[in-house]
Amino acid sequence: MVDSDPYRRTFLVQMLMETGRRVLMAGSGTEARGILSHLATRVDAVIVSSSLAEGSGADLVRALRSEWPAPRFLLVANQPSEAVPDGAVQLVRPITRDKLQALLG
Repeated sequence: MVDSDPYRRTFLVQMLMETGRRVLMAGSGTEARGILSHLATRVDAVIVSSSLAEGSGADLVRALRSEWPAPRFLLVANQPSEAVPDGAVQLVRPITRDKLQALLG
């Protein structure tokens, strides 16, 4: 889970953990790259907030997918109209456990 806002990041991580998933948190693209460089083969999904302190979440998804195409990428957006990179799925706020289950399987 990549989000520069600690409140949003913690909220979503708790929700993911309630569904029985193990979750790693990153507050930036740099942290996410560090995690993926060590664990990419064991990461099922990467969830990225559309707005990060360092820039666009969509840009981060594109960059991460170019290096690690295997994980599923979800882009958390405030509105359905936000641009979604190829190969990513949009998760529109408000986020519920049912939405997460449907997208992550």
